[in-house]
Amino acid sequence: MKITKTQLKQIITEELEQVLFKEANLYSKLINFMKKDHSRRYKGKKGKKTQDFERLLKKYWNKRVDRNFIDSIKLVHWNMSGDPTKFLTTPSKDETSAEGYLPGEPMVSNFARGTQVGVLLDGYVTFAMNSGGATGFFGGKDAGEKWKSSGMVKRAPERKANNSYVTILNKDSLFRVKGMYNEFIVDNWQPKALVAVGGAENKFYKELYAIANKTGLSILDENGKEVELDDPAERSFGKKLATGIKRMAGGSLPENKS
Repeated sequence: MKITKTQLKQIITEELEQVLFKEANLYSKLINFMKKDHSRRYKGKKGKKTQDFERLLKKYWNKRVDRNFIDSIKLVHWNMSGDPTKFLTTPSKDETSAEGYLPGEPMVSNFARGTQVGVLLDGYVTFAMNSGGATGFFGGKDAGEKWKSSGMVKRAPERKANNSYVTILNKDSLFRVKGMYNEFIVDNWQPKALVAVGGAENKFYKELYAIANKTGLSILDENGKEVELDDPAERSFGKKLATGIKRMAGGSLPENKS
């Protein structure tokens, strides 16, 4: 059952912070290029009302959620590029998105299907839904000036945040739409480990190996088992060639490489 805007405003009476979304960030540039701008809903005469209501819905979710259940979920931020280096430099005050997994569930991505490389996170979940998308912008140096000090904020669109079928509140909620990816918005996050589906056989293991040595983060496979570090530079020419072919065939290369 949906809650009305009037009812929601009665439940949550805190004064709303005025928030202005800036266009000067990587996400906006990318989405504008793709002609699918998720920030469009905050523009024009109705934009402020939409923004305020989505913020209220997020607050309302936090009042109803079973925090013990949410805290039991494994959170993985997946990297489409196969190289989480840039993500790891993003300030933890910027809210980020993650795919959620039940305690005994393998960490396999329905989002980053071509890379299956991610970062296991520890953080505070501020919203969760069983079908992801349209929650906002990327943070870090690409964030607008408004977000430099307070951190980037993410919110789900009203059609999802105000839908009891979509929101994840407890163990009885639908956790994931079949074949799709769910989305958890995570604040004040910290990296716990690197995740590579297939372990040392992941085609982006070379990048993960370098990051693990630099940061001290362990590499886990999809079942949460720690991967024994094996220097990819010492692998045979044939194995290196096979890995390179797999990377090219998948159309995926790490950031800053063409």
